Amino acid sequence: MIHLGIAHGVSVVMRVHVDEQTDGAAIWFPRCMHWDGRQVGIVDILDHWHGADHGYVKVKGHDGGLYVLRFDMLSNEWELTMFVSERGELLAAE
Repeated sequence: MIHLGIAHGVSVVMRVHVDEQTDGAAIWFPRCMHWDGRQVGIVDILDHWHGADHGYVKVKGHDGGLYVLRFDMLSNEWELTMFVSERGELLAAE
């Protein structure tokens, strides 16, 4: 399991490019994410919630991984804040 959270008191995030669509009511839905030449299609949106300046979405990727993405409303940028691989989920369940 990889948590991109807090390391040595410093918040750790990874910026990613996210292809998204809206439902016409300014609610965004990520469809695909890209970083370092890698592309992960989003097959399911599991949860979403809002903070003061950020929106969060928990998704399942086509690779079986679980991802938590954060949308910074001030900078209009996406960040990856948590990742759990499909293998990591299986090991955790044992």
